[in-house]
Amino acid sequence: MSDYSDSLEDFVQSFLRGNVHTAQPGEIVKVISVSPPIVNVQPAFMRLREGSDEPEKRPIIPNVPIIFPVFGDYGIVGAIQEGMTVLLIANERSIKPWIEQGGVVDPAIDRVFDLSDCIAIPGLPNKTTEWTVPSEGLQIGTVDGETILTISGGKITTKADETVLQEGEDYAVQFSKLKEGFDKLVEDHNKLVTAYLSHTHSGVMAGAGATGTFVPAGEPPVASTASIDSSKVDDVRVPGTKPA
Repeated sequence: MSDYSDSLEDFVQSFLRGNVHTAQPGEIVKVISVSPPIVNVQPAFMRLREGSDEPEKRPIIPNVPIIFPVFGDYGIVGAIQEGMTVLLIANERSIKPWIEQGGVVDPAIDRVFDLSDCIAIPGLPNKTTEWTVPSEGLQIGTVDGETILTISGGKITTKADETVLQEGEDYAVQFSKLKEGFDKLVEDHNKLVTAYLSHTHSGVMAGAGATGTFVPAGEPPVASTASIDSSKVDDVRVPGTKPA
């Protein structure tokens, strides 16, 4: 329950005692739902009860909605896990009716700026958080910069151990694996050519025809000089993009 009452004096006293809340850090202690994302959060700021000299943890806030940047049908979402830091923002009135109904609602419940009506924005960093921030553009990926997608200067760049396109689309290939298979094909072809050109007949009877080395009709096959080395590029362009 909130300490708020209709008295302005009580409201001011409640604010001074820290019972009227605005924003504070918190930590996710339990994931209740992933769609929609709902979590339980431990507020980071302790409280000092009246008559006590020792600060104590505030109670865990249950059923806090997570906010992602969403624009109509598009947005950026990520996995929610226990231990993640968030920024808790207390709504000025009860958020429960709006969560259940949407649209314009009557808050009904008589409380303001209460921790019960918090929403959480994930990713609030502190000095213990190791972030890799780009010098320009937009970066999406791991905070350490090991796996990222960067949009900058009209170009999209990816950094990852593996890039997977959805089934049904054309695939980019790993050059080293493609070259390994191609080189094996050339090797097998050249072995066949060598065997073909060195083919001989034994036990041929004397006569007008030639004996010994087999000579095929037409142009003899030659060893392959095929190579895909020149196809290696630093930037891979996938279907749907403009050619270089």
